[in-house]
Amino acid sequence: MKTKNILAVLLSLLLLCTVLFPVASAAEKNTVIFFEAREYQNSPAVPENIDTNVDWNGVKEALEAGIIAHAESIDLSAFGISNSNEDNVAYIANIIYDSPKLLSNSSGFRRSVSGGMINDIYNNYVFTAEEFAAMFAACEDAVTQLLYGIKGCEAITDAEKCLLVHDRLALWCEYDYRNYLAGSVPDASHSAYGPLVLHTGVCQGISYAFDWMMDELGIDSCYISSDTLNHGWNMVTIGGEKYFIDNTNDDPVWDVPGFVLHNNLLLSFDTFSARHKNAADFTNEPSSALYENAWWSSLRTGVQFINGAFWYLAPSAGGDDYFAKTHFDLIERKPDGTETVKKTAEAKWTTADGAFYRSENAMLTAVGDMLLYTLPDEVRAYNTVTGEDTPVYAPDLTKYGNGFHIYGLNQINGTLSVVINDTPNFNADTANNTCSYAFCTDHTNREELEVLRAATATDAGEAKYICTDCRAIFTDDAPICNHTYGAWTVTVKATCTQKGAEKRVCKNCAAFEIRETATDKTAHTFRAGAAAEATCTKAGYTVYVCEACSATETRDTVNALGHAYNNGVCTRCGEKEPEHSVPSSGTSFLQKMLDFFRKIADFFKNLFN
Repeated sequence: MKTKNILAVLLSLLLLCTVLFPVASAAEKNTVIFFEAREYQNSPAVPENIDTNVDWNGVKEALEAGIIAHAESIDLSAFGISNSNEDNVAYIANIIYDSPKLLSNSSGFRRSVSGGMINDIYNNYVFTAEEFAAMFAACEDAVTQLLYGIKGCEAITDAEKCLLVHDRLALWCEYDYRNYLAGSVPDASHSAYGPLVLHTGVCQGISYAFDWMMDELGIDSCYISSDTLNHGWNMVTIGGEKYFIDNTNDDPVWDVPGFVLHNNLLLSFDTFSARHKNAADFTNEPSSALYENAWWSSLRTGVQFINGAFWYLAPSAGGDDYFAKTHFDLIERKPDGTETVKKTAEAKWTTADGAFYRSENAMLTAVGDMLLYTLPDEVRAYNTVTGEDTPVYAPDLTKYGNGFHIYGLNQINGTLSVVINDTPNFNADTANNTCSYAFCTDHTNREELEVLRAATATDAGEAKYICTDCRAIFTDDAPICNHTYGAWTVTVKATCTQKGAEKRVCKNCAAFEIRETATDKTAHTFRAGAAAEATCTKAGYTVYVCEACSATETRDTVNALGHAYNNGVCTRCGEKEPEHSVPSSGTSFLQKMLDFFRKIADFFKNLFN
């Protein structure tokens, strides 16, 4: 009985193993599955010893496309990636975990290996397909807003594009300092989604957002990090030289809206290391100091780009040191380096005891052609086209107390954020003194980004727009279209078998009309084809075929030649002349019989011809 129980248990275990671990097919026996747990990478984006014969750009594109599409598996078998090289696997991990557009949508991945080569990647997704699609679309909209007017602009250099993105990103988001101090930084702050959509993030997420925009601009950029500093930043390549950009440290905490430093923009390794506690546990590739004394290096506000020119604030250079402390200049800089002071303003941010802070506390933002800047007690607008300068907004400062002034100004989606404080040094509570002022509400000047539902002559459609003034993205009705059509264009040329067709498209929507052309069918275009030569009994001719439709015509006919008999036989075809006999001196009985049968044969031959 005991033996039977043991056998029963063994059989049960065998059955369980069969269910859990089915017998592999011949192909599966050569495949091994590995699991890679997620680790935040501190090494350079491209490990040193990867196989150089692999198309890694293609690998990156395949992985990004597969994960963005939420694919169940991603086929890498065509790239010939050796599994025995650990740096190959590390690079795949870097791509999956550190590609900005993937939004940290991986908690690990599996790789299948056959014959020592990596075949497929199976990603463990953090988000559902629907969640990720919504997050990705929101990030794309934010990138479109931040790059508007920069992407596609050939009048500015790659270094200047880095400057503008660096400044716009600092004004768009802030460091997630509150959660950092509480030790509760959410995952979103580590990915590009936090800075781009939630307007808050830590160094890793801010760097990923910057990388995403550099990729859109075609500028090579990657994420760099240091264990010693517990910090991450970017490395870009411009003109064949590498430079460090630390977006996070140029947007100090607590956040002051409008305040942007330029101390860490396009630095060499030596300068960067000296400014970061001489840490050196990261790549030392950047060696150029070309931009370390650029015109923007001492600025404390974001640079604005309007109608092909840069605009910024700087302490006034029009007087002595005291004048510079109490006045600032509004400066226009052309791409060729020409600078013009467009306005000089006096400003003293006084304290309760009668002292004052320097004029460099003025903040600057832009909406369309308008530059909005702060004085201690009001926001003013300078029209860059007309030069007109007018007041915009003046908050009631008396309710805050003596020595309170405007110390922060920013604009996102047409709404101004004006921060009131008694010092330029902000703390955790300063944001409570933020006043909001809607400056661009109607988004009158707009550019269509995408048709969501086409308009018709009777129904309004829906479209996604971007405001060309404040860069807000929004959806709105596409107006009912009365169809203003353009010129007719030929879409189908007339042929020998059918008339042509024309099309005209509405200038305001996707509607179109199609009609037959008034042009008649074209004549056949014949070319000579097969020819039949004339014979004694049949006429000759040539067959002509239409090049367009294969219609045929018989042309160039020649009458039958007729027989040319000689001594009773046609010289062309060998036909014997009917009723023709050859004379002879004597005819034997046998010859008479042969002549008789020949005549009978000729009779029937002529009968059937």
